Amino acid sequence: MLGGHRDHPTIGADAHSGYLAEAHGTQPSLPLVRVEVGGRLPFRNEAFSSATLLDVLEHVGDETTTLSELRRVLRPGALLLVTVPARHRWSWLDPDDLKYHFPALHRVVMGRRYRGEEYDRRFRDPTDGLVGDIAAGRHRHDNYDARELIERFTGAGFQPISRSGANLFGRPAEAVRLMIGGLPQRLVGRLIRLDGRFRSAHLFVAFERG
Repeated sequence: MLGGHRDHPTIGADAHSGYLAEAHGTQPSLPLVRVEVGGRLPFRNEAFSSATLLDVLEHVGDETTTLSELRRVLRPGALLLVTVPARHRWSWLDPDDLKYHFPALHRVVMGRRYRGEEYDRRFRDPTDGLVGDIAAGRHRHDNYDARELIERFTGAGFQPISRSGANLFGRPAEAVRLMIGGLPQRLVGRLIRLDGRFRSAHLFVAFERG
């Protein structure tokens, strides 16, 4: 999400056509732009005064290009809010890694949400440049060390302002909730809400464009 454009206060951008369709359904007045996987952002230099990169970096094909493009389209002093899955003691349970390391188990879990041809279209057909919602050239759903993440953004011309986080289990708990129903599902939902009191599973970092 990018903000502060002279023609539109906020613009949504994504490479996933399905997510853009969902966003249009809930926010029909929001301008939306589909971007190419690994390509340049279709905006002029220094067009925006802010941007949000919410659980995006671990999905792109070329992180260096993504950060370079963000710096190009943001004005000096612009605010960039970034969230990514953190590397911590339970990050090996990340369900988005299942499709790479345990494809049969991934089909069992995600097949509860996407059935038959819909599963094959999303996770086995890379013609749109994506496998699920991750760039086809990527081979894992990365979890980031906070220090390494900040160094990466600093090297790309962004200065950290603040850092926070959320959850302990997070996404693995959501995967379990998908596979069950009834009372157990509601109980897991309550545990997920309690899990929100912890600060390990996701990194939240605010940067300023230098």
